[in-house]
Amino acid sequence: MSLANWRWKEWVSPLLFFYILKEARGTGSHLYTEGLTSILRQYLLNGHQDLDVYQLELKKSPDGYFIQMQLDNRQDPRGAVTIGQCEAISKGFIPFLDSILLDASRRKEFAMPADLNDQNYTMEVSSAGAERVLRLPEDLNRFAGQLIYIRYRKDPAAGPADSVYELRGFFDAHESSADQFVFQPFVRRHLQKKKSPAALRIDASCLLEARLQINPDELKGKRHKQVNSRLNSKGADEV
Repeated sequence: MSLANWRWKEWVSPLLFFYILKEARGTGSHLYTEGLTSILRQYLLNGHQDLDVYQLELKKSPDGYFIQMQLDNRQDPRGAVTIGQCEAISKGFIPFLDSILLDASRRKEFAMPADLNDQNYTMEVSSAGAERVLRLPEDLNRFAGQLIYIRYRKDPAAGPADSVYELRGFFDAHESSADQFVFQPFVRRHLQKKKSPAALRIDASCLLEARLQINPDELKGKRHKQVNSRLNSKGADEV
């Protein structure tokens, strides 16, 4: 990819950062991306060890291919990656990937598509985001203390329930054959003088979905109203 052809845009919100190289949106089916993920991880080992690949997709586009990657920052409490980090990865990774695409033996090593070359792809690099989907159960211990939306089913005979909780941590149940996680129902700051709802202890196997949730007490203005609307729609406790 020619560096002279780069065009970029930035979107900034309190917890979500995007850096996009050369506007593009892919069309068509998703392609096998394991090889490309391995290339990116190899690149990150050289000076970017705090970062990891959260998600990567390689899609067909009208001009060739569209590479869309989301990064994770292991050193940040919420995994946030800054615009500066996204920019640095983009500018460094493109020449690194081009060198592999121009080497027949290395292309074969990473199983790159035969028609992908150094001139026919565009790239988007972003943070995994402030409301990322969590991988269950492995991400839960990492994000203890964070506000999390969960959907779960405690009773197999009942339908799923959902709400917003603060993840308190891991609980080794002595009277149960399964390990459990402890969630404290979320209560807005101005309502915290009231009696706190009972904590939810639930087996990891009962969790159907979990994702990070923005705390509306930390936001102001329009963004605050948007988060309140989402929390209300999810049945959070007294939002």
